Amino acid sequence: MAFLQVCVKPVEEIHAEFLQAKKEWDYRLAHDGKVWSLEEVLNDKFDDDERRIYISDTVFQDDIYVGNRDNRDQVYISSGDDDGTTIHIGSAPQYYVQADFIVHVPAELLPDSDIALKNTVNLYKIAGKTYIIIEI
Repeated sequence: MAFLQVCVKPVEEIHAEFLQAKKEWDYRLAHDGKVWSLEEVLNDKFDDDERRIYISDTVFQDDIYVGNRDNRDQVYISSGDDDGTTIHIGSAPQYYVQADFIVHVPAELLPDSDIALKNTVNLYKIAGKTYIIIEI
């Protein structure tokens, strides 16, 4: 009986490792680069209790820029509402055309998990999309 237990023990350990790896792969396959899915993954991993991490698009749709192309401090005019009633005039956002989306992360989470956060976003984001991380 002892001999059979010794023979079965490594198989049990390999089976347990396989089940753990399968659970991780099932989770990865259930999530992708969609905004809601990426937010869920980031909150599950880094802010499970309060779930404060969120993703937003960068601001560059339907904007009119006044100034030369080399000037990054150019003035822009954009309609803030969908109905076009509000017009915003101001300086261009600093992240204009630097990224496709913005990951907003609470400041207290960044020092400990900056590299892990970037690796997680890179793993799930759509290929070719760029992002920046901003503290909130």
